[in-house]
Amino acid sequence: MKKLLLCFALAATATSLAQDNGYFFGGMESNMQWLLDDDGLKMSDTDPGFIAPEDQFRANNYFQLNYTLGKFTAGVQYEAYLPSALLGYSPDFDGGNGVTNYYLNFKSETLDLTGGYFYEQFGSGLILRSWEDRQLGINTALKGVRVNFTPTDYLEFTGVYGNQRNAFEVSEGVIQGLDGNLDVGNLVDTGDIDLRIGGSYVGRYEDRGTNDTIPSTVNAYSGRADFTFKNVYGGIEVVYKEPDVIANEGMIVSNRLYDGSAMQVNLGYAQRGFGINSTFRRLENFSFYADKLAEGNQFNQQLINYVPALTKQQDYLLTNIYVYNSQQDC
Repeated sequence: MKKLLLCFALAATATSLAQDNGYFFGGMESNMQWLLDDDGLKMSDTDPGFIAPEDQFRANNYFQLNYTLGKFTAGVQYEAYLPSALLGYSPDFDGGNGVTNYYLNFKSETLDLTGGYFYEQFGSGLILRSWEDRQLGINTALKGVRVNFTPTDYLEFTGVYGNQRNAFEVSEGVIQGLDGNLDVGNLVDTGDIDLRIGGSYVGRYEDRGTNDTIPSTVNAYSGRADFTFKNVYGGIEVVYKEPDVIANEGMIVSNRLYDGSAMQVNLGYAQRGFGINSTFRRLENFSFYADKLAEGNQFNQQLINYVPALTKQQDYLLTNIYVYNSQQDC
C-alpha cells in the first residue's frame, strides 16, 4: 500500500501581560494522508493488489485550548476527521467533527478536583487506565468527576465516576472507582528499603435489559506493593474481577458467567552501565470493557483497563498506525 503522509503540528502558548489575568495555552495538530493504488501487493496475477478508496485524502485534526487562573484550569478539545479518519482508526471517527473533551479543574496543595473529561490510572493500569494516544487512535477519557485527595506526603486517595468516551459519544456503562496509596518509606523509617503499597476498586454498571442472568454491576479489586532496596527493585499487583459474561464483537457468547483474575510481578536490578528487568504475568478472563458488547473490538474502544506489553515497546510512527495492545483472550 502506497501512501503519502503529511504531518503538521503546531504547538503554541501565550501568556497575558498581567499574571492576575491568567494565561492561555494549547496547540493544534493535523495529520494528513493521501492513499494511492499499489499493485506491488499482488498475491497472484489476478489479484489487483491494493486499490485506493474513493476518499483517498484523509485527515485527523486536533485543536486544544486551555486557560489557567490561579488554582483553576479549564480546557476544551475539538477534533475533526474529515473527510475520513486515517487508516487504522475506528470507523466511528470517519467524517466526524466536534468538541470531544472539556474540563474544569481546581487544584490546591491537598485537593485536585476535575469535572468533565479526565484521564486516570490506578497502579500499573491493570484495573483502570484512561488515556490518549493520537498515533494509535486511542482516547478512553472518562466523562464525569475525579477527586484526588493528598492529606499527607505519604497518603493519597483518588475517586472517579463517569462514562467512558467512545469516539464522539460516551459509553452506556457507568464507571466508578476508588484508589489508595501509602508510601511506607515516608511514614516510618525503613532504612534502605523504600516500600509503597496500594489498593484499588473499579466497578461498571450497565443496564442488563431483560436478561436476568447477566449482572448489571461487575466489580474488580486489586492490591499491589512496590519496593526498592539499594540496586534491586520490584513489585507485585494482583487483580480479581467478579463473574461476568464473555462477549465477542457485539455478541454475547453465552449466559455463563466467568470470574477473572490477573497478576503481574516485576523484578529488576540496575547499576551504572548495567541493568536487568524481568516481568511475569498471568491473565484469565480479564477483558474489562465499559460496554459488555464492545468486548473483542479490534480498536480497543471502551477498554477500561490496560495490559502493558511484555516485550520492549518501540515508538510507533504515524506511517504505521495500527492499534497495538496486549490482548486478553486467555
